[in-house]
Parts: sequence; structure tokens; C-alpha cells
Amino acid sequence: LAKSIVDRQRELGMQPVLPGFSGMVPSNFTQKTNVPTDPNGGNWCGFVRPRIIDPTYSGFATIAQDYYDCLEDVMGESQYYSMDPFHEGGSISSGKYTEAYRAIYDAMEQAKAGSQWVIQQWQWSPTQKYSLPAVPAGRLIVLDLFSDGSPAFDSYKGYAPQDAVFCAIPNFGGRSGLMGRLQNVTDNYFKFKGQYESIKGIGTAPEAIEQTPVTYDLIYQLPWMNGVKPDVEAWVANYAVARYGKDNAIVKEAWNLLRQGPLNYGADAIQGPVEDVWGARPNLDAKPASTWGKTINHA
Repeated sequence: LAKSIVDRQRELGMQPVLPGFSGMVPSNFTQKTNVPTDPNGGNWCGFVRPRIIDPTYSGFATIAQDYYDCLEDVMGESQYYSMDPFHEGGSISSGKYTEAYRAIYDAMEQAKAGSQWVIQQWQWSPTQKYSLPAVPAGRLIVLDLFSDGSPAFDSYKGYAPQDAVFCAIPNFGGRSGLMGRLQNVTDNYFKFKGQYESIKGIGTAPEAIEQTPVTYDLIYQLPWMNGVKPDVEAWVANYAVARYGKDNAIVKEAWNLLRQGPLNYGADAIQGPVEDVWGARPNLDAKPASTWGKTINHA
């Protein structure tokens, strides 16, 4: 399936972002190869993370070359390779993170000369202070994942001299509730795009899809608005006409209510209307009927 997807991307003139090598390996890698792996690779939400070959290990580039050769056989080549070695709790015993990022980049450059490293910025992974100076200017593309809720552009001066992508996360963990940040994503995009020349693109980072399509329609229109920030209320009214093919006052009113409610989440609302009231993954049957109205009013 993945091979079919990347083939189709190339037919459309797109370059896929392929998984690069950052040292993550199966837990029995040392047992099978005698290559040392770090026993203290960190945890994720209580789970032990995969073992990692410390990128400063002398044989790292050789192993990376083998990986990139196999990857090319299966998936072909690209200019872009994604690697997030310390995302959400990853660590190495040596603590040499700047050296590690440099070694990962050098291995990529040796195997795929001229390519670019795509890396995620997430609020739980404050590692850009190491990666930004370790990678030569213009060879790192930082995806600021939560630009519509908790942007980090100011913390890293727009990620210069590297390039950055303004991203939105339409949902978390595959949740399917109706929610969005139409005003936030609009305000933040025009604010930071005007402030930092390093922002070269826009994207979404959903943890599932087929949820609240209006958010995607707005986000991917923003770069085509000639630098003029739209009035979100007017945009939603036009969206209602485009969606149903007819100008109807009642439909516009309904969409305006949605715009002011579940499509107008603030910066710290991550999960969705029900979870914001009761906490993660509520059991609706266990809640007294008298509390249901809180969810309705909140949404």
C-alpha cells in the first residue's frame, strides 16, 4: 500500500517524505548483531521506548547506509527524510544530543547527498535547541505541529536559519468529536507568517481523518488569500453556501452557531467537548442525566 501511495505521489509531482534512520531498532538488535544499543532510551506514557543506537557510536553511519540502501530498494528515493529520535520522551545515556543530531544528519547526507531532514516540533519534545544549530542552515525543515493551539515559533525565533511549516492538529488520538479552531488557525497563520520569513508552508497533522472537514477547507485556503486575513464569520457563511449549493439563512445561522461553539476552541483545548467536561474517555452511561446538559451547553 505504501509503495502504491508514493508512486501516485510522484505521478502528481509530489515528493514523499520517507522515514530516515535515527538509530531506532528492535529490542533484540544487540543480541542479533552485537551492535550496542542504549539501555536507557526513555519512556512514552509508561511504555518503554524502542532501543536506540547512540548516533555517536562509531559504526552508526555504516548501519545508516545499509538502512538507506534497503529503503531505496523498497520505496525509491526522495529529497525529504523524517526522523524524530527523541520525540516525546526519547533519550540517550551519553546526553550528547547536539552531537547525536549532527551524526544523524551526517549519516543522511552521506547516504542521500543534498536531501533535507524533516523533524517535528512538539511541546513535549523540547529538542530544537540541539537540532537547529547541529544541522547546516537550510537542511532542516521543522514542522511546528500545534501552530493553531500552542505555536513555538517565538521560542525558536521562527526556527531560522532552518525552514518551518505552520501546522494544525485537527484532532488527537483519533477522536471523532466535532471541534476545531477556525479563528485560532486563521489568526496564528497570518501573525506568524508575517513575522517569520522562515515559514515556507502549511500543513495538517491529524491523528485520524474524515473528521470536521470544514477545518481542512479553511486551513488549506489560507496560503491562497494573497496575504489578506479573512473574516472567519463571513468565510463560514460562504462555506455554508458552497457546501449545500444554495443560500439558506437557517443553514447559515446553524453554521454560525457552530463557528462560535465547537469550532472556536481555544489554545489549551486538546481533546474534545466531552473530554473537556469529564476528563479523558468518559463513560456516558455512568454519568447521571443531570450532567448531560453540561456537554450540550459546552459544545
